Amino acid sequence: MRLATVIGFLCVVTAFTPASAAQESLADGAEFSQYKGRITGLSFQNVPIRRALFQLANFYGFNLIASDSIEGEITIDLKEVPWDQALALVLRMKRLSGRLEGNVLYVAPTQEIAEQDFLDVQAAAQAEALAPLLTEFLQINYANAGDIMQLLTGVGAKGGRLTAPAQGGVASRINQGLLSPRGSASVDPRTNIIIVRDTAEKLAEVRQMLSTLDIAVRQVLIEARIVNVETNFGRELGVRWGLGGSAGKTRFGGSQATTADLLSSDFAVADARAQAAIAGEAARLDALQGDTNPELIPAIAALARASLPISRSVVSFPQALSVDLGVADTEASSFAIGYARHSALIELELSALESSGNGEVIARPKVTTQDKMPALIQSGVRIPYQSQAGGAAGGSTTEFEEAV
Repeated sequence: MRLATVIGFLCVVTAFTPASAAQESLADGAEFSQYKGRITGLSFQNVPIRRALFQLANFYGFNLIASDSIEGEITIDLKEVPWDQALALVLRMKRLSGRLEGNVLYVAPTQEIAEQDFLDVQAAAQAEALAPLLTEFLQINYANAGDIMQLLTGVGAKGGRLTAPAQGGVASRINQGLLSPRGSASVDPRTNIIIVRDTAEKLAEVRQMLSTLDIAVRQVLIEARIVNVETNFGRELGVRWGLGGSAGKTRFGGSQATTADLLSSDFAVADARAQAAIAGEAARLDALQGDTNPELIPAIAALARASLPISRSVVSFPQALSVDLGVADTEASSFAIGYARHSALIELELSALESSGNGEVIARPKVTTQDKMPALIQSGVRIPYQSQAGGAAGGSTTEFEEAV
């Protein structure tokens, strides 16, 4: 047997793997569920398992600690397998397990590692039970302290409970959550402050949670238009089509101004001039035909050059702005389908609606809410009605019902 041990050998068919690559491979698959090592071939014949493990560690450049309780020999012949898979097979054959701590692999019998893990858990629990309790006042800047409290203490989860309200309007809550069994927390809704009493380790976890959750949330502006219109005009709202042609050019669905011009950065100025024309200042729009000012908005200049039918009170639709669907002025025939996505186009349409006497804009309500939070805009009336009270005394009360 001793002779066989002496002549035991290790054969590796691969290039040397750098230490950093070997450690990365172990770190990526500490439980050996993924094998990323280089392909290799191994041959052991009656080699003590401890010696085989250290030979693998020395050749592949990773740090290894082997338990003194590892005994026995191994005979194995592997060809073209990842080296980390070969290591996992060796451990499995001898009922061994590995624990990767940093860049050091600790190998011991599975039962021994399980017992060590249990002792570590007990030691951590004892240390937490003896650790001093600290108190910290945490200011919540953006979120609601009550909502953060629910996440912190896990109120509503299994085992959660509420303590009696404290004096001064401070509600105290205790739960396991992120807190230790000895920890407690309370919230002051007036100042939006959470008061946490726990160990230093748990307080650090709470601060880490707040740095992630207590952040500014984007706001969303929701704006609406409440309009009273005639039935026929209401049917016309939406996508409008126009047809025009001149000098052999055929253009379907567009005016001389293009959608790109209308949606340019200067569209706010163009919108103001167009609304002025719609309001009855058609002469001002006519004067634009001879204007050579370089700051003249392309959309309005094109609108003036198009000689569109403009009355003294309203620009004729659909020949004006809202029908522009992005058709370029080319010699060949062209076809375009588009939509008006700019809110200013809707304003122009509604302004034309009011100017022509076909309707009236009743209200322009708007509401601001936080991102992913519901908001509501309602239009209606509250209708009063009397309700009869029960019992011998009788009597009636006036209540209101919303009709929206």
